[in-house]
Amino acid sequence: MTAHQRIIRDNEAARDPRAVIPLQGCRVMPVPSAWSRRIILRYEWLGTMPAVPLACYGLIGPNDEALGTVVFGVGMGSHARQICGPDWADRVIVLERGACVHFAHEHAASFLIAAAVRRVALDLGKRIVVAYSDAEAGEIGTVYQACNWLYLGPSNGRGGSGTRQEGRRIGDEKWRTSKSIRRLAGREGYQDTALWWKERRQEKPPTWEFRTVPDRSRYVTFCGPRNETRAARAALRYPVLPYPKRILEGLNK
Repeated sequence: MTAHQRIIRDNEAARDPRAVIPLQGCRVMPVPSAWSRRIILRYEWLGTMPAVPLACYGLIGPNDEALGTVVFGVGMGSHARQICGPDWADRVIVLERGACVHFAHEHAASFLIAAAVRRVALDLGKRIVVAYSDAEAGEIGTVYQACNWLYLGPSNGRGGSGTRQEGRRIGDEKWRTSKSIRRLAGREGYQDTALWWKERRQEKPPTWEFRTVPDRSRYVTFCGPRNETRAARAALRYPVLPYPKRILEGLNK
């Protein structure tokens, strides 16, 4: 399966052919969220900015071209911040969005991410960076593997089937995660979320529809003094696993 963002870039390249800009002379620097938004909305799989962006960095070409961006935030829920336990929670940040334009160099994403991680460690003191790849978008985290991040498996941390349940009201465009549904069930007075799911599934006629989707995969990296990164890695609450591989037509690629 081809990654969704690669499909977007290929489509943009067909619509607007441009020469690839080499990495020589490029720089990574903080940028306003509005600067990042233009690239994220055009090229990124989710097509939205995080609700609470904490820092945005842009890849700037030799002639001040906007070539790519990454956006850091707090992530959804507390799982990411607790990846190394409560003692390290204030040093965790989540790489929530990232994309490069179709005329950026093929290694632009890894160049940008590596530099942005160093900058966010210096600028905000965030030494532990978490990111996710989404199998639904055809992603296995290739860019994080290229940057030597550690792979921690499914984002729910439970092992098991590697899938999650989502739901939405019939007629809605947006699917709700199980966490969002837990909050909704609570607002509707349900103390047992499982009962909410059961009742919605048994409704006649149905007002909700449900689907099973792959869990996102989680990656982590550390930046800072060697003794600090060594201690943070030792505090990881999840085992480091072998990288997943992309399988296309029976071949690893």
